[in-house]
Amino acid sequence: MAAYLPAEGIVLMQVAVGRKENELSVALESLRCLDLRGKVVMGDVQHTQRALSIQILDAGADDLWLAKDNQPTLREEISLLFTADDGTVEGGRLRHDCQTFQAGDKGHG
Repeated sequence: MAAYLPAEGIVLMQVAVGRKENELSVALESLRCLDLRGKVVMGDVQHTQRALSIQILDAGADDLWLAKDNQPTLREEISLLFTADDGTVEGGRLRHDCQTFQAGDKGHG
């Protein structure tokens, strides 16, 4: 597992994950070694663990977890969060504080 700054192309640290370890336990330990203030920590669906997200937020960073097409149930559940009916019983509207992003593979972006 590696921690790096993609814009700068710098690897901050790299830790081997042992055969009897999982990447989550290594991530929890590794992130304690870094100053995360103002950073965004990004990972895939295996990192979507409450303890890891709490640690990242407590360190002053934000987290971004990617759910890919090979996780169709999870993608559907996430999609519902962004498309849920936001009407209230009294006819008002709930404020959405979620942001969406969609990537495309057409032409030049």
